[in-house]
Amino acid sequence: PNVKKKVAFIGSFFDPPKAKEAAVAQIDAGVDVIYAERFGVIEAAVEKKILAISNMSDQASLGPDTVITGPVWD
Repeated sequence: PNVKKKVAFIGSFFDPPKAKEAAVAQIDAGVDVIYAERFGVIEAAVEKKILAISNMSDQASLGPDTVITGPVWD
C-alpha cells in the first residue's frame, strides 16, 4: 500500500485544545486515519468524519463510529 505518515508534537503532555488543533491540521492535510495519543484528537476525528486509533485506554465511547481500535495499557 501507498502509506504516508504525518507527525505533530504539541509540546505538552496534556493540552486537549492544542492536540485537537494539530489533529485538525493533519486531517485538513488529507490524512485518512489518525492515531490519538492525546485527548482532543478523537473529538477532531469525530467532527471531521475520519477514523481514529485510540491509545492507553478504551476511548471508543468518545466516538463509537470513529474509533476503530487501540491498545489498552494494563
